[in-house]
Amino acid sequence: MSSHVIGTAGHIDHGKSTLVKALTGINPDRLKEEKEREMTIDLGFAYLDLPSGKRVGIVDVPGHERFIRNMLAGASGIDLVLFVVAADEGMMPQSREHLDILNLLKVKKGVIVLTKIDLVDKDWLFLIEEELKEEVKGTFLEGAPIFKVSSLTGQGLDQLVKYIDQTIESIEKRPVDLPARYPIDRVFKVAGFGTVVTGTLWEGKIRVGQNLKLLPQDIDVKVRNLQSHGESVEVAEAAVRLAINISGAEKVSIKRGDVLVEPGCFRPTNLIDAELELLDSAHPIEHAEKIHFYLGTKETLGKIRILFKEKMEPGEKGFVQIVLEEPVVARRGDRFIIRRFSPVVTIGGGTVLEPYAQRKRLRDKKFLSEFELKKQGNLREILNFYLEDASSNGLSLDELKLRLAETGEIVEKQVAGMISEGRVVKVSDRYYSKNSLIELKEKALNEVKKFFSENPHLPSMDREALRSKLEIRDRRIFSLILDELNKENSLLVSSDSISLPDRSAQLSPAEREVKEAIEKIFLESEFNPPSPDNIVLNFEGREKIAKRMFDVLVREGKLIKIAPDFYMHEQALSKAKEELRKAFLERKKLRVSEIRDILRTSRKYAVPLAEYLDKIRFTRRVGDERILMEGKD
Repeated sequence: MSSHVIGTAGHIDHGKSTLVKALTGINPDRLKEEKEREMTIDLGFAYLDLPSGKRVGIVDVPGHERFIRNMLAGASGIDLVLFVVAADEGMMPQSREHLDILNLLKVKKGVIVLTKIDLVDKDWLFLIEEELKEEVKGTFLEGAPIFKVSSLTGQGLDQLVKYIDQTIESIEKRPVDLPARYPIDRVFKVAGFGTVVTGTLWEGKIRVGQNLKLLPQDIDVKVRNLQSHGESVEVAEAAVRLAINISGAEKVSIKRGDVLVEPGCFRPTNLIDAELELLDSAHPIEHAEKIHFYLGTKETLGKIRILFKEKMEPGEKGFVQIVLEEPVVARRGDRFIIRRFSPVVTIGGGTVLEPYAQRKRLRDKKFLSEFELKKQGNLREILNFYLEDASSNGLSLDELKLRLAETGEIVEKQVAGMISEGRVVKVSDRYYSKNSLIELKEKALNEVKKFFSENPHLPSMDREALRSKLEIRDRRIFSLILDELNKENSLLVSSDSISLPDRSAQLSPAEREVKEAIEKIFLESEFNPPSPDNIVLNFEGREKIAKRMFDVLVREGKLIKIAPDFYMHEQALSKAKEELRKAFLERKKLRVSEIRDILRTSRKYAVPLAEYLDKIRFTRRVGDERILMEGKD
């Protein structure tokens, strides 16, 4: 069995389905209406047994302009195209549109098949052949072999089959080491089996018993059976035509355009970054213009946001964002087609650069380098971009799998190499760019310096205040940054505050005077201190200075917060603990009223002080009494 899919393309009534039947013995027209009208309406499927013993799938697409959407659903999975042109008519409008679509989709290889040669003479056939060579110049079919056949008499079919057999395995295979992705093109029910879907396995492998995710419904399903070209298989590899019998989706509606994927590696998206290419025959496209969008087997409406310019001209390439009305399942590098909203004609196509895009300001040139990187960069460069873009948030393995649409094994191998090179740091279960951490360290140091330049009177900066300034949610990475700055002697870091080496608070004479006065008040008041608001009232005309100096004393650890609006001088607190320690030696247990009397204070202060001492494990409450805990750990 070959891991490739052949497809037909060409104008209506040029003999595509007849050719498939002549090659395979299978009529790809499965619908009653198709057989009655002798016109392909929807996708048809067959398989071809080659002389070498290989079996390849064939997708037959409709040629009528009204069914281009169905043609697009089939063309997206084709590796080798049989471009069919009837010898009695030559190139026709849908021949050209099909050729444009295949060219935009970057189909790997194709051959030209001149059919119905039994209806024309040699001179006419020669003219048509020369015309075709001119028509396909500049496309992927330029220089492609031309096979002249008659599906009625069988003339030329053997040579065509021989060429397919010799050529098919030389075509680059679709990757099997990527996460499985399987766009659905047909859904039906089979009695005794349930739901069966068909499609081309774009990437990866699928095996019987495997759990997959149905998107965009986000439903977990299980593979019950696999069939390829009428034969049951245990494992299927990209890119084969495949029928999958699934369980788990009985209560949801499945339709063409839905996708089966390996869990955790894809999610639906309504906004993509892309490079768009317009056909020479297209009309100019304006910003915010509505279009039909096709990716894989999915069709939806969308709107074009043109970056860095007002509009795009025919034949031009440019970077765009595409806002989609319905979600699609995409990965970087996917090809897509766009058609005009009305009249519905093909006008261009392009490449997905970022499937999970963020809305961008259209004239911001800083995004240009990002688009260029995602257009040309390799996997490691893209991975590094995502980590740098994540900055202090970092990314987990699962998040990287999703962003890159790669397996966990591939991602782990890449980041392991980058860790050994010193480009990536792993903290717990998250990965961070080393450059991002260096930038965060520089930003942290600058924020601390800025803080002290604006607050020269303060001896330290609150640690949490710095974390808030840096907008770092993860405390682990924040601690890592501070630890490194501390080791480098760039900062002095404690459990709750940060300061600069060889720096002391700079106080004016007025500030120093107020600070000493406040400290004296708290020393003298001992266990009955004033509230912060009352302190400020003692310094009429210097209230702002008093507030700042009170904060300085708190940061220096001279004033200890016992409870809201209740601060004690550190010396007073030490004295209180010493007096209570002596009392515990005599009585073993103390009530709040006894603490109050020992410290010669009021219940207003005794109750919060007792609770504070419990909090710092100096004492422990037992019923209505306290026992001494200090020294018992």
